[in-house]
Amino acid sequence: MNQSHYSFDDCSCGIPDFPSTLKEQAKMALEMREQGIKDGTRTEGCPVWDKLSKNLWVRILNGELDEMEADKESQRVMAHCETCRHPMCVKALFGDVEPKV
Repeated sequence: MNQSHYSFDDCSCGIPDFPSTLKEQAKMALEMREQGIKDGTRTEGCPVWDKLSKNLWVRILNGELDEMEADKESQRVMAHCETCRHPMCVKALFGDVEPKV
């Protein structure tokens, strides 16, 4: 693996670097979300998950959560999908396999 992918160094391979800190990851998630809304490429998902995850990213950026708190909150956001019937949440839990009821 190219060493530049462990940092924000420029690389000619075209694969963007993954942010290394929690705040950088939250910032990237919000930027990607906003860009997708702006250019129309964002797929509309579960509105509850969307609100919870956006709130989580904003709280991380504002320094309201440390890594341990953010991890617990992230688990709570993902736990939402366990009780939701929105297609995005069902896919997050079961992938492309049809759930058996």
